[in-house]
Amino acid sequence: MTTEMQARSQSAPNVVGETMSGEITLELIDRHIRDVRAKCRELKQTLDWLKINLRLEQKKLKACTARISELEARARLAIRAGSDLMALYVQNAIKDQRLEEDALNLGISDLQSRLEIIRFSIQRKRRQLVELKRAREIAARRKKRSASGGA
Repeated sequence: MTTEMQARSQSAPNVVGETMSGEITLELIDRHIRDVRAKCRELKQTLDWLKINLRLEQKKLKACTARISELEARARLAIRAGSDLMALYVQNAIKDQRLEEDALNLGISDLQSRLEIIRFSIQRKRRQLVELKRAREIAARRKKRSASGGA
């Protein structure tokens, strides 16, 4: 065998190997793209759930604040009427409502923090998806080149 023929016979398995390797690479990238898309869908569902809960908590807070205002007005009326017992009762109710208001504010802050984290995660996954798509294009071009180079 001449050296040229030996070189050709040795390069043939490399072309086949590169093609096989390219197929495996594409399959892995495609699988990773599917996984990232699934994670994006999951994150979007979580984001929607958090938004709904945030709106509900904000409505509860608004109602709680309205109850506090109403109770404060009742306390003023009770004091004007000279009903100390009623004013004391209303003041205790106001304290309870303020505790509820504080708890709602904490819950809202927590939900807002979680929303920001999920939004950031979605952005990161979208960037990852773009990078994977680019990697897939490069791998597909390489596979095509190696397949055409062996023909």
